[in-house]
Amino acid sequence: MKQQLYITSAVVTISSILLGIGLVIFTSLHVQVAVVVSFVPLILSLGFAAYSKIRIELAVVDSRRFGSLPLQLLTTLPDLESSIVSIVHDSVAIERTRGPFMRSLAAEQARHAVRTIGDIADGVHVCVREDELLLVRMAVAHTERRIRAVAARGAKWAELPEADAYWRAYEIAADRLDITRVFIVGADEDTVALERVLERNANAGITTIAIDAERIPENHIRPLVLFDENLLHSHPYRDEPGGKFTVEFSDRPADILQAEETFRVVLDIANEAGDVILGSRSRERYLQE
Repeated sequence: MKQQLYITSAVVTISSILLGIGLVIFTSLHVQVAVVVSFVPLILSLGFAAYSKIRIELAVVDSRRFGSLPLQLLTTLPDLESSIVSIVHDSVAIERTRGPFMRSLAAEQARHAVRTIGDIADGVHVCVREDELLLVRMAVAHTERRIRAVAARGAKWAELPEADAYWRAYEIAADRLDITRVFIVGADEDTVALERVLERNANAGITTIAIDAERIPENHIRPLVLFDENLLHSHPYRDEPGGKFTVEFSDRPADILQAEETFRVVLDIANEAGDVILGSRSRERYLQE
């Protein structure tokens, strides 16, 4: 485009000069008048060329500016593009057709989504217990080699109906993953329920160790699950009167390193104590006893 403008300007300039010379030679017009007349189209052509060039440069600047906008980046996010475009489309429809309550509700939901996505961008997601199972299944699906866990909720919790679905997710994954679970057993633990839980893990092919809580440093007694070396699932807040039980997923390196250290300490103490060792490596011995 620029090259065409330059060629056009050159042609118009040469034509203007030739026109001026022709007017001087073949007409009776005064030389100064002829020169002025000849330069009129030259000035117009140069002005048009300058205007066109400015338009082109502004278009390039606008294109670069638009390309840097967050919405333009959606083309690099195929998993999110359709959802975000749909949210924008529905938000416009709400603003045009719905009442003030619905508009306020949509705005609040958008702000909540912004906070949630912002936390995920920071490497952490906190949710309530009701969402835990779905997220655990997602985490298991993305795990390639192994799962390591410290179970500190107690055997009674493990036998609750909501826990059953939770354990099934791990039992299904045990066919393709190396799963190790260390149970921290409190003084008030129901030993009969614990035996059932340990047997269930052993039958699923999960390597299971039970260790007395008194042997473990207090700051290491916390439920956690490590998916490969990539993701931590933990419970930063326990059930308290008037409070919520929250679940946290994090892929922050510092969080994972700390969890790795906790699991290593608990596993080393449990192996040294040798209270109960069950699972894929000792399943036949356990079933024969």
